[in-house]
Amino acid sequence: MVMPLIGGAVSVYLLTKLGDVALQIGGVWLAAGVVYLAVLTKGFRRPAPEMTFEDDTAATDKVTA
Repeated sequence: MVMPLIGGAVSVYLLTKLGDVALQIGGVWLAAGVVYLAVLTKGFRRPAPEMTFEDDTAATDKVTA
């Protein structure tokens, strides 16, 4: 429970050290991400897509030298 608090504190500290241009670019990037998510979820009415790391394809191809 302590580690997330430390990570959050470090993030807030680093954000306070950024310049104005970096904060503006980050804000635009964040806004673009929210708009993209809104489009993917059709106005936040559908669940957000989940990222999976399962490999659905079997590695059956053999490489011969």
